Amino acid sequence: MKKIAALLLFLGMSMTSNSASLSAGGLTISRLATGTVTTVSVTGAPNETCDYWGARFHFESESEAGKNMLSLLMAAYVSGKKVIIWYNSSTAPGTNQSTGCTRETMSTVFQVAFD
Repeated sequence: MKKIAALLLFLGMSMTSNSASLSAGGLTISRLATGTVTTVSVTGAPNETCDYWGARFHFESESEAGKNMLSLLMAAYVSGKKVIIWYNSSTAPGTNQSTGCTRETMSTVFQVAFD
């Protein structure tokens, strides 16, 4: 019984933590700027993002996962293929660099795929 209760608690916390996760598909990469952090510009304005000098998303690109995402996004940029991006909501949605959007408040990417 305790195992079932622990499992239900874990599942409940997982669902809660994913509630801020969003995805946007059919996106075309318009710009990538990379260093230890990569910023991603796309056509359009996905929900719950802010606009930091044209970039909507960022992620840490030195980890293995970050390098993999960067590789896929670069391939999409070069080939013109559309992507799906899974991300966490910006803490300053609807703003730009003049009204509160910073690299720290941008939406953080945690998964990408070809669409």
